[in-house]
Amino acid sequence: MGSSSAVLTGSADTAGSGAGGWVSVELLEAEIRRRSANLTAAEADWLLLIAEFDRRGGWEGSGCTSCAVWLSWQCGVDRAVAYEKVRVGRVLEQFPGLAAGDAVGGVVVFEGSGSVTDRHG
Repeated sequence: MGSSSAVLTGSADTAGSGAGGWVSVELLEAEIRRRSANLTAAEADWLLLIAEFDRRGGWEGSGCTSCAVWLSWQCGVDRAVAYEKVRVGRVLEQFPGLAAGDAVGGVVVFEGSGSVTDRHG
């Protein structure tokens, strides 16, 4: 199967293929990349919401000991991951250009956030 081979998709809205339609691998690739960009932008927005929720103490009346504990409880996020999400959200608040995608080379900050948060958080 070459790179231009058509592939059957199961998604009703993949690259305009319709339910179970045939689309080329190139169209699938383009759709995967487009959705990845959407997920990245949505996660940056979500992290900023978490940071504001933490800053405003939105979790305090819940009986939780931190925003990360609340996030783990309410969103089903692993506790260690929740702490990282809160920490990265705080960094994104401090550096709005990072959340806006203005980082040099288009680096996705929250995927490699350890070095950023270790220096600034």
